Amino acid sequence: MKIVLIGSGNVAYHLAKAFHQNDVPLVQILGRNHEALEEIHAATGFPICTDWEKIENADIYIVAVKDNAIQECAQKIPNKKAWVLHTAGSVSYQEIPEGFQRGVLYPLQTFSKRKTLNYQEIPFFVETEKQEEAERVMQWASLLSSKVMYADENTRRQLHLSAVFACNFTNHLFTLAENICQQNNIPFEYLHPLIFETVDKIKTLSPKDAQTGPAIRNDMPVIEQQLNTLTGRPKEIYQLLTESIIEMYKS
Repeated sequence: MKIVLIGSGNVAYHLAKAFHQNDVPLVQILGRNHEALEEIHAATGFPICTDWEKIENADIYIVAVKDNAIQECAQKIPNKKAWVLHTAGSVSYQEIPEGFQRGVLYPLQTFSKRKTLNYQEIPFFVETEKQEEAERVMQWASLLSSKVMYADENTRRQLHLSAVFACNFTNHLFTLAENICQQNNIPFEYLHPLIFETVDKIKTLSPKDAQTGPAIRNDMPVIEQQLNTLTGRPKEIYQLLTESIIEMYKS
């Protein structure tokens, strides 16, 4: 089974490392960013290439690129009998041109190049054009992770939406908190135990049951005091989230 990975960003970097750590060889990693490809090569030893004219023949092509580049990249794949799988959370497999064996291999995780991950613990969600073919792709994915599941397009889109709230928006709030600390010469590390406990306790409690803070108490003096210290977009976000919490927990 020959596999080519297309892409040179964070997802491609970690997929390459996952293949490497699980002793699954890639015949080629193809991308446009030579410097990023060199970084992947240094971490895995897999062959790299920036020239589409030199794309290797393979049984499986995994397209790990930006959503709006999936179709363009897939169109360039010469082996029309191959499997072509993209890794996006909110894109249909139909973005891959007809004729290929089409599907999705979606890893539900946040990827940063300099953060080590346990790939066996990452959930991978599989969808194929022909549902009876899903088991084959799931078997391939099980080479990378012990948590491989089938998810149709709607389920995958909802998972991605949930992930945006749980991860991307949350990280943005961490950034706003860090900005407040920096503006007041307070080490952001002071908040680490609070952040870790907030995440840890939802392993045993529903997030709704774990909510604390002035909004759930409807503590208007504290809320007004904090609003008065904020300006611009952070103030708008504080106001919106406070109203959302009060609305959710009002009796």
